[in-house]
Amino acid sequence: MTTVPPAYRATCALQLPSCAGVVDTRRKGVFRRTRGWVENRQAGGAHSVALPEPQQAWACKACITLRRKGVNSQTLWDAADARLRGHRPEWARCPFGGARCLGDVPTKAPGTYRLVEGWAEARQQGGTNTVALMAPLPSWACGHCLDDQRRGIDPGQAVLWAEP
Repeated sequence: MTTVPPAYRATCALQLPSCAGVVDTRRKGVFRRTRGWVENRQAGGAHSVALPEPQQAWACKACITLRRKGVNSQTLWDAADARLRGHRPEWARCPFGGARCLGDVPTKAPGTYRLVEGWAEARQQGGTNTVALMAPLPSWACGHCLDDQRRGIDPGQAVLWAEP
């Protein structure tokens, strides 16, 4: 095995059986703990990740695969969603509060975004496409605010251009 330079060396956060323990953060098949917003879809589930926030926790593909198979308390979208289902409000306050903000958003409606956390596979081109072992967090936002955030518009800035 080749030596991984210290700048690219990280310890696998999951440490399941068959884990090498150390991951090279430059290599394909390495996952990084990520938090971001996913849009509710008409058909259910979630699609894409908006405003990803990568964290400094890494995992190897072997550990992610074992977790997906249910080894050592797997966390899946459905399992976490079931925990929240009994406590999931019909409406929630959007945390961004931009000029076009809807204020209270319907938590189950398509076009509403939900904050999730999970493991994103590191990609050479950057960004986040899918999140493995995704767990929803109890926070929702409206599409208008997420669009503004993606474009880099400060929530209060859009007020300057709002029509009367």
